[in-house]
Amino acid sequence: MLKQHLLWFKNKGILLCLILFTSCSGNNPETEENESNSIVSEIVPQEQSGQSADTDLLENSEDNFTYETVFIEDQGWGYEIYNNDKLYINQPHIPAIQGVKGFSSSEKAAITAEFAIYKIQNGILPPTLSKQELDSLNVLD
Repeated sequence: MLKQHLLWFKNKGILLCLILFTSCSGNNPETEENESNSIVSEIVPQEQSGQSADTDLLENSEDNFTYETVFIEDQGWGYEIYNNDKLYINQPHIPAIQGVKGFSSSEKAAITAEFAIYKIQNGILPPTLSKQELDSLNVLD
């Protein structure tokens, strides 16, 4: 009888861990794409002690976001976002889609970079883009 109770608790514990893991993973229907395809493929940490880049972003009224489109041979177009001339986001491929494929044009990469900057400036951090948003921006081929 004791073994049956222990087995029951063990099974319930595993189930509870799975429920907690899936609820804490941060996935929701809008961002269920592969996390490796997140728009923030690389965030360069800021050189201020004791504060995260997200906190600095919201508190610094001197933020000046700009972007450049970049072409990568055999891949396509991507973009880099700068904050006060410091690299903030390097996005060499289309976010939120499977694989490593660049945008088909510099213009489509620029539209996406501008939308990412809009999200940053409105406190949406990280500025993750969904496939639906990219489709509504008409940047997917």
